Amino acid sequence: MDSAATQPGTQPLHILEGHTGEVWTCEFSPDGRLILSAGLNGEIRVWDAATGQPVRSPDISSTKDPAVQQASYSPDGRLIASASFAGPTRVWETATGELLHVLRGPMMSTLAMLSVFSPDGRLIACPRNSRVHLWDTQTGRLLHTMKNTGGLADMSVVACAFSPDSHLLAWAGGGGGKDLGIWDAATGRQVYRLKGHNRLVWWCEFSPDGRLIASASGDKTVRVWDTASGELLHTLKGHTDEVKACEFSPDGRLIASAGKDHTVRTWEAGTGHALRVLEGHTNWVNALAFSPDGGLIASASGDCTIRIWDATTGDLRRILAGHSAALRACSFSPDGRRIASASNDRTVRVWTTA
Repeated sequence: MDSAATQPGTQPLHILEGHTGEVWTCEFSPDGRLILSAGLNGEIRVWDAATGQPVRSPDISSTKDPAVQQASYSPDGRLIASASFAGPTRVWETATGELLHVLRGPMMSTLAMLSVFSPDGRLIACPRNSRVHLWDTQTGRLLHTMKNTGGLADMSVVACAFSPDSHLLAWAGGGGGKDLGIWDAATGRQVYRLKGHNRLVWWCEFSPDGRLIASASGDKTVRVWDTASGELLHTLKGHTDEVKACEFSPDGRLIASAGKDHTVRTWEAGTGHALRVLEGHTNWVNALAFSPDGGLIASASGDCTIRIWDATTGDLRRILAGHSAALRACSFSPDGRRIASASNDRTVRVWTTA
């Protein structure tokens, strides 16, 4: 057995039980006091992060969503947005659980189930098939509808991210899912299209300073683009199967990537230089997260474990084992001392990181 598995702190602080189906997403509130989770059967639940006890959750009694693929807090924590397989995006008030807005659009396909708040909290982007609808979070008013141009216009949007200043929106879905579109959030107009991947782009993210965009693809690469010019700067090669996730470190110096080859890899963001290959998982890595201070990387896998790695050295710090089915998501608390994990075993677990 790996020695990291026997170190202190590998037992969960809390096991959050109550979901009746698989749990696909989990997230700490910005103040770290709550944990939000969602998944199959249209369930959205809110928990006290300190005690693990359920607290007031969004009232889903009037909804008929078969599954909630993703739920997230607004940057100030006052709102919750949920994205469903076949229903509209819904916006709830965190404090009361009251449903504030129902953001309706064309039916969502199984490849486009996101709702993304802008960093300033004023906008929410909602992919629907080959379009992204941009809404005002306060009024629920539709501001812009951005549609794929070129390639396969009916290809679903599977990745969506705002720039740190909330001015730009990047999303993948054009060119048969291989291209990235960059849009002006104020005008709803396309700024440019990033072409280079030859298979579906699964994820995209801006660097913390907004100067770079990273995209993870089924073509086994991560590509790094210049935000101002749209120029391809680096193609990060080394993965032997599809890359499902990529994340910038909080200081923007590193990129971590992971996917179907069971590995996590780290790279220098500025040069594209390969740094470390973090090996140990025995199934796909479905999610990645950097700790808020950038010192740790958490990887959540289909092998039912989370592994916590030293982001600088690549050393394995912890193996968090206890889930009985594949993990779908992981999230650090704002202080970096805890991590929440969501699993197909219908639970969320809360762990210490040290």
